[in-house]
Amino acid sequence: MELMRQRHGFDASTKLYKDQFKSWHWQKNLSARHSRFMAEKVKERRGEEKDTVFLYGGQTWTSDKVTSIDGRAKRQRFDGGIMDIDTPASVSYKTPKGYVVEESSSDSSSVEEAIQDDEHDDPTLLLSWNGHTRTSLLAMWNLARSNVSERPFDQTEDLLKQVWEGFSHVVGVTSDDTNKVGYALAELYAENHEMQHADRIIEEMTQKHITILGYDDRRTQQHVLHCIELLNAWNRPDDALGFLSRSKELLETKSTQETPNARGKRRRRRAKGKGAEQHSQEASTSLANISRSITDNDDPLMIDHALEVANTHVAAKDQSVEHLLLQIISCCKSDTRRFPIQYVKATSELLRLYVKLGTVHDHKEMFLSARNVFDQVEFDYDWYEERYECIEVMEALLQLAADVLRGHFDIMARYMFRKVVDQAIPLFGYNDERTVWIQITVGIAYQSLTTWGQAWEWFEEAYSGALANPKWGEKDGIVRSLRNALDKHHFSYLSDEGRPFKTIFGVSGITIRPGRLHLE
Repeated sequence: MELMRQRHGFDASTKLYKDQFKSWHWQKNLSARHSRFMAEKVKERRGEEKDTVFLYGGQTWTSDKVTSIDGRAKRQRFDGGIMDIDTPASVSYKTPKGYVVEESSSDSSSVEEAIQDDEHDDPTLLLSWNGHTRTSLLAMWNLARSNVSERPFDQTEDLLKQVWEGFSHVVGVTSDDTNKVGYALAELYAENHEMQHADRIIEEMTQKHITILGYDDRRTQQHVLHCIELLNAWNRPDDALGFLSRSKELLETKSTQETPNARGKRRRRRAKGKGAEQHSQEASTSLANISRSITDNDDPLMIDHALEVANTHVAAKDQSVEHLLLQIISCCKSDTRRFPIQYVKATSELLRLYVKLGTVHDHKEMFLSARNVFDQVEFDYDWYEERYECIEVMEALLQLAADVLRGHFDIMARYMFRKVVDQAIPLFGYNDERTVWIQITVGIAYQSLTTWGQAWEWFEEAYSGALANPKWGEKDGIVRSLRNALDKHHFSYLSDEGRPFKTIFGVSGITIRPGRLHLE
């Protein structure tokens, strides 16, 4: 209590502390039964040349502390021989990290084997950890995320570490809940300039994914991509590229270790691909002709036509269109002020092609470079409210962000979406119809590609702006559809009767129209 008062300015009565510890199921003292069990377990494991720490009642109990407590308890009970006591509920134990016995007591191989055996105990299924169920851990997670700037760093750190470990035991080491908390903890360290701790969290999470799921598992690769995004967000592009390079090396090494079945599948895919190539020779010739025409003449109409053709081939998962899209990107990149929309659209089509072909991991660099395309166009473009092209540029940028989100580059996608909204608010006004529809567009993208949990904030912002629009009232279709979405956790243009809200398509002037909002 004194430490909390001095270090954190938190002053509370003894009763409040006791009540809180009781609600958390924390144990200040050990019962005779628990101390007896722990002391006997320490003796037993020392015979196996292992040290022991116990987790019980929200605290860590070392072997020395347990031995001391049990020594005092012995004076109050019969001192018999070693008892065979069942493990009490809520007590777990393990070998502390870094524990090594001396060479004289055992050779190095047996020490390593003993530690490994302890680290890979049989898996268990738990409904709670240290008295915390998933529900209470979620409550602690929400508490850790709220008012972070107003809370001392070490309090937030302790909360996140508890939730992270709790989720690891209750929902799994590689679950989405556990990962979210781990990423938040790493970001907390990075924001407070403790990069070594942030790196340790990333490395520990990565190793657990590899150990449990395998390196080539989709969830492991998705985690790796997220770590790369974090490193880029921390202004560490060299480390991000190094991490990516090592990741690709490990993945390629893994792919060379094929089983006979895998080799057979690869041969069948190759044979199928050869047959498809023969049937698409005519289409490939057409694409080559269009590509040459762009090289010879960078006319905007020709590039628009090439993008329309490319869109059709991307929808058909035709890999041969990749060269054409790269050619368009190369042509537009040299003059982004002249071809802002075409530059963004070509990049977006290329990313969508990789998503459809399932080759995102093979083209991570292209997805990472999408941010440079976004930033360059957003910075170079001459934003002016009355220019209708402004809307088209924003739509193209929103589509690019959606395709980045499809590739599971969540941080980058959120950055792009937020930049477009932040550009629209001062340009049009926060309650302008165009801004509201842009926010709805972002919400629809998250609703379609992720979950409502990531979509609701964009709909909430749109609802706030819609209510403040002087042309709309509470009965207007846009306002009603947004209110309905927040109530039912799903946005739709249709009412409960399956009909469009009365005025939802009644937009006019220079606006983003609903029919153009459905990102592909």
